[in-house]
Amino acid sequence: MATGKRVQGGTSTSKLVQSAHIGDNAELFRRIMELHVPVHSRVADVTYGKGVFWKLIQPGTYELWASDIELAIKEQDMFVRYRDAVDCRELPYEDDSLDCVVLDPPYMEGFFRRSQTHRAGSGTHAAFRDAYADGRTYQADEGAPKWHDAVTDLYLRAGLEARRVLKPGGKLIVKTQDEVSANKQRLTHVEIITGYEDMGFYCKDLFVLVRSNAPAVSRLLEQVHARKNHSYFLVFELWKSRAKRPRSVRWSPERADPPSLERGADSAAAVDDSPKPKVAKPRKKVSKKRAKKATAKKKATAKKKATTKEVTAKKVTAKKKAAAKNKATAKNKATAKKKAAAKKKTAAKKKATAKKKR
Repeated sequence: MATGKRVQGGTSTSKLVQSAHIGDNAELFRRIMELHVPVHSRVADVTYGKGVFWKLIQPGTYELWASDIELAIKEQDMFVRYRDAVDCRELPYEDDSLDCVVLDPPYMEGFFRRSQTHRAGSGTHAAFRDAYADGRTYQADEGAPKWHDAVTDLYLRAGLEARRVLKPGGKLIVKTQDEVSANKQRLTHVEIITGYEDMGFYCKDLFVLVRSNAPAVSRLLEQVHARKNHSYFLVFELWKSRAKRPRSVRWSPERADPPSLERGADSAAAVDDSPKPKVAKPRKKVSKKRAKKATAKKKATAKKKATTKEVTAKKVTAKKKAAAKNKATAKNKATAKKKAAAKKKTAAKKKATAKKKR
């Protein structure tokens, strides 16, 4: 029976979620959630603060769990479950329990300076400065990450914790911004993508948020880098299996093992720059059926080789025999020819002698 012509579905529209947006966080965040996170999903915003991301999202759209070092909300929403004094690197949630995690920690190295008076952050950022820029956390041990490296370390540890609490296929939405630290360009969003993909995340989407007002500085001697007037929303998805996930550059090229959920182990691996010995990969278990099949195949290959060798040897022997026979035949012919010539010569000689006698 003939089928009708295939007709493509869908409708023509220009109302698409685009990767670049001019405006504020709330509008772009709403669009990202609509695109990537299904309604009624269990979402944990682990750096909730004042909840500015959620201003344009209808209450009750998601099962929202809000937590932070210090929540700064004035009125609590009946649809939100709040938890105060929660570090995004040590979440109080069960393994594989969340559909989405939202992460927006401080992304300026100024939060991690040694002197309290030199640290960035005041007013609503004071809680971030006091908690994440704690000297006991980052400057107690020699070789611990400092400045911008402390920013990256915070993102990576928060990512490891998000990996623990997310369900397979869950989303991790990260807000970040690049910066210039110690007069060096640091592409924070690239560092995060590289580190998270090494953990098992897939960077599914990237959004650029451009501020609507022009940035300004109070003092400027000479500009050597472009002033950042954009930030990023990165959308990661936790792979359901390891089978076909892509591999990016490893968190550290010398690391023999993938990042660990144990903070102490990961810290040691992150600061240890010494070359690591190559670790032999464990041999995979093979089923009896496959082992039997492999053995049979090896035997068949060995038998074929032996047969080929035997046939080759026989051919060589036969060739040698044929050569020897041909040589003997040629020799016999030559001998017979010589005898015939000698006999003919003798007969001629006798004939000549008999003729003289007459």
